[in-house]
Amino acid sequence: MLALTILGGAIVVLGEAARFALDNARVARDLAQAQLLCESKLAEIAAGAEPPDPVQSVFLAEGTDPSQPVWLYSIETETIDQLGLLAVWVTVAQDLPPEKRPVECTLVCWIIDPETEMMLEELSASPETDTTTSP
Repeated sequence: MLALTILGGAIVVLGEAARFALDNARVARDLAQAQLLCESKLAEIAAGAEPPDPVQSVFLAEGTDPSQPVWLYSIETETIDQLGLLAVWVTVAQDLPPEKRPVECTLVCWIIDPETEMMLEELSASPETDTTTSP
């Protein structure tokens, strides 16, 4: 009888350890996916494929499994002390209620401010006037 009690206790403890390990594996998988999605969105912005306009909770991607939650992204921008640079924060998060502990990843990147870049292009494209006088 004592051996069965010890075996039952061991099975309960091992079951809880396995559940804990599976939960941590899920969080690690989701965090890796969130970081990949966040880096991809930052690369799109840095390449100029998407403007760095601030947005909140925009649909990004669904998981490969229909039972997985959808992903949302947000973009925040801020001018920094360096002239012509813009700090861009991209946050990617699962669309889940807070009690389900959604995974979230935020990355920041400094990029050339598109407005400054356009002004520089306009200045370089404008014809220069010759102000020298000939004798």
